[in-house]
Amino acid sequence: MKLNKLYYLIVPFLMASCSSISTPIKNESKFLNFITLGVSKEQIIEQYGTPLSIGVSENTEILYYSEKLKDFIVTTEFIFENKKLKEKKVSKIENSYQSDFRKIYSLLEDIEKKGK
Repeated sequence: MKLNKLYYLIVPFLMASCSSISTPIKNESKFLNFITLGVSKEQIIEQYGTPLSIGVSENTEILYYSEKLKDFIVTTEFIFENKKLKEKKVSKIENSYQSDFRKIYSLLEDIEKKGK
């Protein structure tokens, strides 16, 4: 019963906080016109900033960048082999509302666990 009351108090607040008044809506990826292969990891970081995440294997390194475009979150990978850019690709496109609802659901689960 406590969860129901909290749900009705928290969800409207969280939904209102998801509005886009604080950030402008981008229509075009910052990586759209990037076509230069063979550049170094340092050049990519200098141009686009610190990546969201970095993946590493024996001779391969992947920089992951995420950006919000309209109602979607787009993840772009820059794949380096032997320290040179070999490939750039979009690895994931996710509706941003799905991400918001997952966060809300996780928060409600945490509240429920603390209440027990």
